[in-house]
Amino acid sequence: KRGVFFLEMLSMELKRAGAYVSRGLSFNSAEFQTVEVGLTPEQIGIYDDACRLWHEVRVQLTLAIEATNSKSRVMSQYWGSHQRFFRQLCVSFKVERVCDEAKQAMDDGCAIVIGLQTTGAAGMERRLNNGFGAGAAFLSSARECLIYFLDNNFPTVVQADDPKEKAARGGGGDVEVIG
Repeated sequence: KRGVFFLEMLSMELKRAGAYVSRGLSFNSAEFQTVEVGLTPEQIGIYDDACRLWHEVRVQLTLAIEATNSKSRVMSQYWGSHQRFFRQLCVSFKVERVCDEAKQAMDDGCAIVIGLQTTGAAGMERRLNNGFGAGAAFLSSARECLIYFLDNNFPTVVQADDPKEKAARGGGGDVEVIG
């Protein structure tokens, strides 16, 4: 309804605030290459451990949903967090190779542009603002993704079965905290 002018004004304001990235680079003489990054045995072990961890979280989450009579919406939160976690993990596995490729290209006299669309910076900033990780030498955005899910979505309060039962308990759905 507001038209193209509004969109231009909005994008200018977002750019000014640092919340919007303009893709105004020229592609003239640009070269792209896809490089397959093999995993080291250590990275394979980390990935396998992460798979086992997320499997155990899913098993325990399913049990907690049944024990608390929670709605299945928690599972969609689980799968979203699962996807963000593994995306961050896979990006982290590529960092060393990307740095090596960039250094080689700079040594060859090339200009380098690296785009990171999924840095996990917003989640890390949120956790740091809440006092988590203060003073830590290394913070993992993948780890913080898992912790955030567990802190905010893992059901621990038993929900009433039906409206009559809820009303009999004084209108509240929170019955018992599992701990």
